[in-house]
Amino acid sequence: MDKQKIILEKECKKYGYVNPIVAYELIENEGAYNVLWKVKTGQKIKFGKTILKGSSLDHKKIINFLPYKQGDIWSKERIHNVYTRFRNLGIYKSIGVQQNIIKEPDQLCDVIITLEEDDPFEVKLRCGFQQISKNFAFKKGSSYKIGGGFIWKNPLDRLDSLTIDSTITRFERRSFIAYKQPLFFSIPLETVFKGYSNSYQNPVTAGSRKILYEALQDGVLVGLTSKQEHMQIGITTGFEWMKIKNISEGFSFFNKSLFADSLCFNSDTGLPP
Repeated sequence: MDKQKIILEKECKKYGYVNPIVAYELIENEGAYNVLWKVKTGQKIKFGKTILKGSSLDHKKIINFLPYKQGDIWSKERIHNVYTRFRNLGIYKSIGVQQNIIKEPDQLCDVIITLEEDDPFEVKLRCGFQQISKNFAFKKGSSYKIGGGFIWKNPLDRLDSLTIDSTITRFERRSFIAYKQPLFFSIPLETVFKGYSNSYQNPVTAGSRKILYEALQDGVLVGLTSKQEHMQIGITTGFEWMKIKNISEGFSFFNKSLFADSLCFNSDTGLPP
């Protein structure tokens, strides 16, 4: 019964009743007991004004980014979503969300958001060693792994970020540059522009320094994503160019016939199957 009471209280709060009173009564009826639930919801609470605190804040863009509007039914889930959205931007050092309930006359609850911007530039360096799974015959072995990244936070004052990142191993090179902002003009659509360049050198045998071929992959893409409370809808479009080069034609210290069928190219695409 206590668990059911908690469920009913949560359902009431879900629809904007902040302080519901839920009680139950057991009624005996011919040897059986019926449960009579008594729920006093009270008045609904609605979102009031949003008060922003912090320096160099574009109030209009932040208001468009919020998951609620003034006059909407109060929801604790949306308040939690406010914090999550700003945290995922990665441009604020500290985020504070406070509630200020005004009981008279309209049962409004103002939201006070305090934002402290982080340092505008961030540099990351990575250095390590990796052992690649033995399940991949052409990647078995070990390799160094070095990389670095640069992040420019809020460069255009649109809650945006610019990221440049690169990773190099013995077999691969991966690099990309990405620009991301949470608004498409004033519409709350996360917008991503990304360009990338990757290359992979396929060794003849596991651990060998001799290269069978090198694959290149370059592309650009644009993505739009709408994130709602219980779902996420997105669309991504772009172009990609792929190329195979440095194809080995044989090795003097091996029998060339051993490698005659090492690569079997598709006659339509020119790529390995």
